[in-house]
Amino acid sequence: MYTKNSMIPIDETALSAVVGGRAAAEKVQIVSCCQFCKVRSSASSQTDANVIGKAATGDCYDFEGWEGNWARIRYGSHTGYVRKDYVTLFRSK
Repeated sequence: MYTKNSMIPIDETALSAVVGGRAAAEKVQIVSCCQFCKVRSSASSQTDANVIGKAATGDCYDFEGWEGNWARIRYGSHTGYVRKDYVTLFRSK
């Protein structure tokens, strides 16, 4: 994980600049959940998308790309998915 102090926020223009499913950012920070949000095994909130962990507000993860309304992240040794509206993209300093 990374701390907010080692991140540079990316503006909305950069956020929408997606090439091949991957945005210009390298990290994603959890910003909009009460205490934590669920990290799922696939880009779905249905029961087929197992919860593989929890991400707390302020936690940062490697960003791997977008899948619809989901951010694909590196969660430990796994690929995980967090709802897009819970994250902000950052570029490492």
